[in-house]
Amino acid sequence: LEKYAVIGLRTLVLAKKTISQAEFDAWNKRYLGACATLVNREEKMMDLQEEIEKGMNLVGATAIEDKLQDQVGGTIATLKATGIKVWVLTGDKIETAINIGFSCKLLSNEDEQIVIDGKTEEEVITSLDNALKVVSSSIDKSFALIISGEALHYGIRHHISPKIVKVGDCCRAVIACRVSPKQKQEVVSLVRKEKPQAITLAIGDGANDVNMIVAAHVGIGINCLLYTSDAADDLLCVDLGGPRI
Repeated sequence: LEKYAVIGLRTLVLAKKTISQAEFDAWNKRYLGACATLVNREEKMMDLQEEIEKGMNLVGATAIEDKLQDQVGGTIATLKATGIKVWVLTGDKIETAINIGFSCKLLSNEDEQIVIDGKTEEEVITSLDNALKVVSSSIDKSFALIISGEALHYGIRHHISPKIVKVGDCCRAVIACRVSPKQKQEVVSLVRKEKPQAITLAIGDGANDVNMIVAAHVGIGINCLLYTSDAADDLLCVDLGGPRI
């Protein structure tokens, strides 16, 4: 998987397990209830998904090339040249996200990569504190912040989240990897809270980007978001929609 990810392929692990009909019926009843609740719906759904996905047997893995749209690199370079801060929120593995970051010219060889991938709250705090010292003491260097979804789980907490924004402010680019749709929304909401003077723009191409798009001041839905089974509902959530930017 790491070899595939390093060359920019999107990976998917396949696994299976056998459960009885009674076990499934009991789980499915709780899952349907979670889907219908109005309070903490996504959290309850994710908890039940994690519950059913334990103790599985590995079947294999797939890797596909997800080509960028034409002129993505030039578009991102133009946005950055105007002073716009570009944050990429993706479900990809760190290695894949970094490779794509270079492909779309979000990252460059001149950038010093700051990777936050802590597995505990203490590790995340320590990494962010160290990162703040590095970026604040280096005037002539350019930095890129790469943070994992697992680290973001702790980093989004109110006593830690300002550190993420401070580090991100000192970086030319920010990439959040292995993030859930809920975390995408949380990152946008975090920036809005910590930087009330900033205007946020979210661009997404899938149903898992809708929450993020809704959370931003301006939301743009492109490409495959227009062709999902829920396209009509999804388009009601965006300020601008089109096949491409």
